[in-house]
Amino acid sequence: MNFNLPDRIKTTPLVLLTAIFLTIGFLASGVAFFYPLEIETRESTVWLCVLASQQGINIYDHSRVAFVNMNHGPFDPLFKFAVATMFPFLESWQVTRFAVFLLPFVFLFVTFKLAGKSPGRTRLNVLFLAATGYLFLLLSAKDVILLGRSDATVAVLFLLLAYASTAFSPRTKLRAGTHGFICGVLGTSVMLTNWRAVPPVIAVLLFALWTYRQTDRAPGKLGRYYALSCIGASLVMSALILHYLFDFNLTLYYKHFFGFYSHGAGWVSSNSRGLVPFGDSYDHSMFSFLKSLFYPAADTITLKGGPLLLALVAYLFIPRKADSANKAWSLLSLSVLAFCVMAYYLQFYGGGPHYFVPFFILLWFFLCRNFSRMAPARLTLLGVCMLALVCVNYRTVLLPTLKRGIKIQRAYDFMTSVRSLQDSNTILSEDTFLFRRSRHGESIDMGDTVSAFRRTGYYGDEFNKTVDRHFERTKSDPPDYVLTGFTESPELRSLIEENYVLVAEGPHNLTANGGTSSRLFKRKTLIAD
Repeated sequence: MNFNLPDRIKTTPLVLLTAIFLTIGFLASGVAFFYPLEIETRESTVWLCVLASQQGINIYDHSRVAFVNMNHGPFDPLFKFAVATMFPFLESWQVTRFAVFLLPFVFLFVTFKLAGKSPGRTRLNVLFLAATGYLFLLLSAKDVILLGRSDATVAVLFLLLAYASTAFSPRTKLRAGTHGFICGVLGTSVMLTNWRAVPPVIAVLLFALWTYRQTDRAPGKLGRYYALSCIGASLVMSALILHYLFDFNLTLYYKHFFGFYSHGAGWVSSNSRGLVPFGDSYDHSMFSFLKSLFYPAADTITLKGGPLLLALVAYLFIPRKADSANKAWSLLSLSVLAFCVMAYYLQFYGGGPHYFVPFFILLWFFLCRNFSRMAPARLTLLGVCMLALVCVNYRTVLLPTLKRGIKIQRAYDFMTSVRSLQDSNTILSEDTFLFRRSRHGESIDMGDTVSAFRRTGYYGDEFNKTVDRHFERTKSDPPDYVLTGFTESPELRSLIEENYVLVAEGPHNLTANGGTSSRLFKRKTLIAD
């Protein structure tokens, strides 16, 4: 393909596209960071884990708490507890979305490092590549990359892991060992943040080992030091977490992070309102599934849209020199893509396009590796195609941020009013906790899920007793107010219908749940008084 264009139009469009992409990226992450309400119901359950940890409570001790929404891995609550400890001035929503705020800056940092020695590198190229990388994730993951969940943490850590694994080529045993240690810690952090990222992490670490074999003057020696150090760091880190959080109780670990998704646990067969299957694989033809991967627009309810059309566009414009490194990069990205597609297929009704985040990070690295061979016209055309995809998905990529920005004052007013009630009233929630500045005896984190686990007895007697205490206390001493994001337990829902009245509502803040709102209910007897 010939992309020769007149010189006068080679740079200006790229400047405009870079400005647009940077504006979209920094506005999306910045507005989410300062937005005080949940964007998804249950998003703030990790904040409850932080508050419990600040009181010295082991969040996996079922005799004290029945928390289950750290089901992706144990590292994310630890990461956010560390953020809250190091930056005590941050608000709850800023702690939970700390990785959301960091992500575009990490892209800038990594881009400057990657492009620093590339021929023909300009500041415009660096800014364009950094903005493109973030937009890859925003286009594929939609609102999920802006939530205080584990996905943004995975994106930050995996981005750093991919950089550390592929951008260094140590020449001494000590440096190879140090390199392996860093990669081992980062890789283990990603895997313990979200188990879904295990195959991509292993693929990246193996790619780094292949790089050692290609550059090692004494075949095998430096690669051996890298591998042993990487494995050692991973084992030590995993052992420490297993010891301090689980007392090496592997059954408890399995139930929290793997058994949670099994049908025997009693939760994944249907969602809280029984509307659609949850956690089940795609139930139509394989052709229909593959076609959905290339459908350009996502719907506003499930946020499902074709993530691979973006990948196809990127591959079309990236020049692929037929060298061994590029072939290895292609193999790496395609293998990770296969893992992502498989995970998405098997968890289609419980997952979403955010499953492809590791793949798009590697695709972006592939773009960065080849960008020096891309003329401004080629970069511009890539940017135009991406902008077209942004426009097609404006309802899921642009509008949520715009609505949050417009309604942010209303969100702060709602948060302020809820917090002011805590001084003289009792407030209960089973799914939204960002209004809390400290733990007020909460013992469950996801009402609908915990109630389902209580019925099956999946987590055992101690868990059931803790859940029973919560429901008995709620029934015998009903709170003055109840705050909910619509995923409360059936027990609490019945209590609300009988004894409470809606008095305030958030400004359609739950955009990742189709635009519903947090709702505040007041006990009827208080209104009568």
